[in-house]
Amino acid sequence: MPTIKIKLIVVYFGPLPILARYFIYSCKYNPDFTFVIFTDQPAPDSLPPNVKVIPYSKPKFEELVKIKTGLHIRLLNPYKICDFKPTFGHLFEDFLTDADFWGYCDLDMIFGTIADFITPECLENYDVISSRKNSLAGNFTLFRNTGDINKLYQKALCWKLILSNTFYHHSFPERFKFSPIRKVRGIQKPVRLLVRWCITLFKKQDLNTLIKRNPKIKTAFINSLLSDEILKNQQIVCWEIRWKEGKMLDYTTNREIMYFHFYRLKNDPAYQIPTIKASMSPQLIIISPSSVCIK
Repeated sequence: MPTIKIKLIVVYFGPLPILARYFIYSCKYNPDFTFVIFTDQPAPDSLPPNVKVIPYSKPKFEELVKIKTGLHIRLLNPYKICDFKPTFGHLFEDFLTDADFWGYCDLDMIFGTIADFITPECLENYDVISSRKNSLAGNFTLFRNTGDINKLYQKALCWKLILSNTFYHHSFPERFKFSPIRKVRGIQKPVRLLVRWCITLFKKQDLNTLIKRNPKIKTAFINSLLSDEILKNQQIVCWEIRWKEGKMLDYTTNREIMYFHFYRLKNDPAYQIPTIKASMSPQLIIISPSSVCIK
């Protein structure tokens, strides 16, 4: 079958995390995928050919949202970008004209060999591909690059409320989450009732619900990721993930995984993450509950 072109989009404003260099290094071992990072930060040195950094700013992103959707938004909360992930196919359509699929991912993850999981057969038979076994993953999901799918988010009755609400992170692309700001405790009862009504409405409008409603969209749920949060929920205390020359293995179970996501560990000040310099080419990366080790 002809080569299928896939572009994965990251939007990130502010200083790039230390894990970004790991992310970029792992992208090098996935040459069939193009990674496009929209950011207001300088491009790291020695980028692989399949990693593109596009200079972008929060005001420019806010203006793009206004042009494409008519919404006036302000990105006061960096996590609010998560709600816009399902819109990337529409917002950045000018960058995706040559792509058969587009998707989103994050900088706080290290890829193994994506093609071992996202096969030509999978791409041929499915329109949406998630790395999570029973729902869409907010850190990696692919979408067929068609007009209907790129504007699927607009099928949510309250998509405008979800995207324009400055103060809440709803996790529109995956299962509904709600993170209220603590300072709103003193608000008046009518406002509290309105917020409660919004919560009930949002729960019925996440992307999972929209896809399940549409029988024309074929979705694949591939159990291919691991994260410190998943391991914690499984009550696994002793674990080790090994990345070696592009392959990633759960060393405890000897299972290959597509990527590892640093969900909470990246925010732990005691967790050790050494810096990968542009001149370095580590052959082995070992991830454990206490540190990342490169060799």
